[in-house]
Amino acid sequence: MNCKPGDLAVIVRGDAFTEYLGRIVRVTTLMDGFAWRTEESLDGNQDYAILVPDSCLRPLRDSGEGVKDETLGWLPVPTKEIV
Repeated sequence: MNCKPGDLAVIVRGDAFTEYLGRIVRVTTLMDGFAWRTEESLDGNQDYAILVPDSCLRPLRDSGEGVKDETLGWLPVPTKEIV
């Protein structure tokens, strides 16, 4: 799982609704073991739930290991290469 309940996450991929790519959402409940219900509707219609697969989300949180950006936990800090 990429996300945990209450996480802010960015939608990084999607097949059906590509207009939502880059949208930041708060995930609330894991449904059917693979998709997160979002706190807010993505299109403004509150009459139905919006579910986003976990594989389409990247959580926005610190790793908790003193790393400012969790990406730096698995990717080295870029260095300037002198040519």
